[in-house]
Amino acid sequence: MIPRKYIKTKNADEEIKTVKLPASPKNMNYRRMKTVLYISHQDSVLKGSCKEIFSGAVSTECRQKFIRDPNGSISEKIKLLKNSKSNNNLVLDSLVIDKQHSYPYNFNLNYKCALANSVTWPEKDLYSLALTGWLDHFQEEASKKRRFLGYYTKYQYTVDIKYYLVFDTPVEVVNSNQTEIKLKNNFGSYTFSLKQINDNTVLINSNYDIDNLYLPEKDYDQFRELSLASLKAEATQLFIKIKK
Repeated sequence: MIPRKYIKTKNADEEIKTVKLPASPKNMNYRRMKTVLYISHQDSVLKGSCKEIFSGAVSTECRQKFIRDPNGSISEKIKLLKNSKSNNNLVLDSLVIDKQHSYPYNFNLNYKCALANSVTWPEKDLYSLALTGWLDHFQEEASKKRRFLGYYTKYQYTVDIKYYLVFDTPVEVVNSNQTEIKLKNNFGSYTFSLKQINDNTVLINSNYDIDNLYLPEKDYDQFRELSLASLKAEATQLFIKIKK
């Protein structure tokens, strides 16, 4: 038993001091991904290159997840990319990494890749692309149950994903208007769009943005709305026809 003289007690009326810890600034927390994929008619393999930038708290989380050994090897990252269910058709041809050792600790990936079985042809001159596994926003899964306490997110952040689809022949997006998503509420925003850049190029843009760290339990549906919107985008079936 600890002698009473060594136990410090606090009077009920003693002032309680609080310390506010600095939050990680939102403009430093992001993942930016730009991928260029080249598509040839009747070829189910999409080949191209990708650049990803992770910054701030997003970078820290990814490095903790992907880099396991003391020497900072990226072998685990490569294995996870190849074996992940959402990327089971991804083959990495090469990968170059660039790390910052000072704040905001950017973690950059540059790699060439090939995506198999991502495109089909319902008709001779019609491409169909399923975007399953293409849009990873690092969002937490929203519970379907009613909440009785407020919700705290890990940190404020932005994920911006761009895919440039470059075809070997002039094309036209068939269902661009039906797939567009624009949602904004007190917790954040989500946008998804398909845009024809030129006769041969289509841009897929997905932007997931968390503005708030806290939601009262009565507003939890706003987080659920964002989560469902991003899942809806990932379920998009893209139809593109060849121009004649």
